[in-house]
Amino acid sequence: MSMITSMMLIIYGIIIMSMLLDLHPNKLPPGKRGAAILYTFVIVAGNGLAMKLLGQPLYGKYYLFLVQIPLYTGFAIFSCYKGVKLFFVLLSIIVLAAPPIMCVTALRTFCQIDMATSLVVFFICYVLMIAFVYKILKPDFNYMLENCESRHFWLFCLIPILDYVYSFVRTGYNFVQHFSPEGYWIRQIPTMIVFASYILLVRVFRSTRENQQLQNETNMMQMQMEAARLRLNELKNAQEQAVIYRHDMRHHLSLLAGFVAEGDMQKIKNYLAGAEIDMDAVTPTHYCDNETINLILSFFDKQAKKEGVKLCTEVRLPNELSISDTELCTLLSNALENAITAAAQVEDETLRKVYIRALIHDGKLLISTENAYIGTIEMDGELPISKNTEAGHGFGVKSIVAITEHHHGLYSFEKENGVFALHLMLPLS
Repeated sequence: MSMITSMMLIIYGIIIMSMLLDLHPNKLPPGKRGAAILYTFVIVAGNGLAMKLLGQPLYGKYYLFLVQIPLYTGFAIFSCYKGVKLFFVLLSIIVLAAPPIMCVTALRTFCQIDMATSLVVFFICYVLMIAFVYKILKPDFNYMLENCESRHFWLFCLIPILDYVYSFVRTGYNFVQHFSPEGYWIRQIPTMIVFASYILLVRVFRSTRENQQLQNETNMMQMQMEAARLRLNELKNAQEQAVIYRHDMRHHLSLLAGFVAEGDMQKIKNYLAGAEIDMDAVTPTHYCDNETINLILSFFDKQAKKEGVKLCTEVRLPNELSISDTELCTLLSNALENAITAAAQVEDETLRKVYIRALIHDGKLLISTENAYIGTIEMDGELPISKNTEAGHGFGVKSIVAITEHHHGLYSFEKENGVFALHLMLPLS
């Protein structure tokens, strides 16, 4: 029976390590998959033989070399994690093996159950712990492995190392021995503290990390809103310059009259050409009655032309909207910037178009954009993922979502047949 429980513990450890490392057999190439199965069989069978030849006391002394080092070596070959992270996972198995062992030893100590019953209890406890790890611990643990730097794991390893040393000194890896009822639970307190501390460590790390990421995203979106406000101010300043330019038209006419009197046609042509360029640069196109929308669309129309993209508009919005100009600028800027960038990469010039529609329907602001794209667009749930890994990228979509949700609206990002579409619905108060 001692051999069976030890083999069960090894299999349990392999299952838990595979889950914590997110290593599924189906994810392995066929060749590696077969090698992993063979390696597992060799470890289990080899340990069964070693226990039979050495006996439980001597086998426990060499447990590090017979089980733990081979497990570390095998997972170093087949998983994507190496070094201290894998070492931390291996130590974690020792912590997660403690509850089933504690349950069985408690029953054997206080209830005097036989070995067959111990075997059944072991099996039930292992199944329950596997379910616990899969449902409760695995998501946080996988998050920790992916997001924590390797150098921090040396500190994290201190907790399971303490449990490792304590367990080895106390039991010598004899998992089915009897203990004296006197002071039994006091002797178990260090193991229980280590187990609870370990679970809290994993949970607290994820909570702290996510809070930090949330704060960073909030700061980044605030920066985007501020950038939108500054851009909007620049566009409004340009519009004021256009008004001043038109107001000073009489001065331009007087200057042109002087050139006519001189009979210098070349100066007249040069001046008119320069004036036309200046006027085009500062005069927004009229798309609708909303001046803010006109300024934003005029700006992105120029940006699109520079990229060889045609901006096709269907906009019918009133001058006054309950949504702030800064929020409007953020929504349209992020949507159009992403759409123009994607459309500019399309080789077929007839497809290098961005369509934008904005109108009021049934008391709701409806905004949609469509554009062709090349390659693939990866999605995280219902949101597209930015392929640009530079700082500050990827927050455009989050800003759109945040503003839409703030106004209790709806959003959707769709891709079909090489066309990407964004749809927004924001209720107007």
